[in-house]
Amino acid sequence: MAARALQMFRSLYGQAGQRPAQLAWSDLVHGMLRAGFTMRSSRGTRRRFSPPEGTTGRAVTVKQPRSGFLDRRAQAKRMFERVKIDYKFVSDRL
Repeated sequence: MAARALQMFRSLYGQAGQRPAQLAWSDLVHGMLRAGFTMRSSRGTRRRFSPPEGTTGRAVTVKQPRSGFLDRRAQAKRMFERVKIDYKFVSDRL
């Protein structure tokens, strides 16, 4: 299971020159929970991911897409960078 979560974060942060693509909602949720985040509902289709205790990252709220996919990885990447959740932050926990 850790391999699936790590693959999601690798694809989220990508390689230089990689085209943004869709990211499955189920993969995002799995990766975040596996990295130690907690998830709770927050107004309708919004989901709030709170970082593990003792970390410096902030919580992030994501609107769950109807299609089951975030439209663009780049959109998700910007969101996580804004709240200081980076690849090293999660890869150390997987």
